[in-house]
Amino acid sequence: MIQRQYKIVSPEGLHARPAAQLVKTLSACPFPVQLFCHGKVVNAKSILQVLTVGAGSGDVLALHYDTGELDRVLLLEQELQELLTVDGEQE
Repeated sequence: MIQRQYKIVSPEGLHARPAAQLVKTLSACPFPVQLFCHGKVVNAKSILQVLTVGAGSGDVLALHYDTGELDRVLLLEQELQELLTVDGEQE
């Protein structure tokens, strides 16, 4: 499992369109992804669950990728760079 922390840089936070973009990108990967934010843990491939987190611009969230393929995770991060930025040191 790969765990990464991100800061939300989208001005709207993870509402409607940005959340849909996140879910669409993560849904294309073959492994489960969990989103941790505000004490909640949700399926990052579910738009309804992602919206329930209520993550705003500047909030920090963690994504747990159920894979050992760091290269794939790094590619996902490139696709999501308009929404998220890597936050600090990573595991």
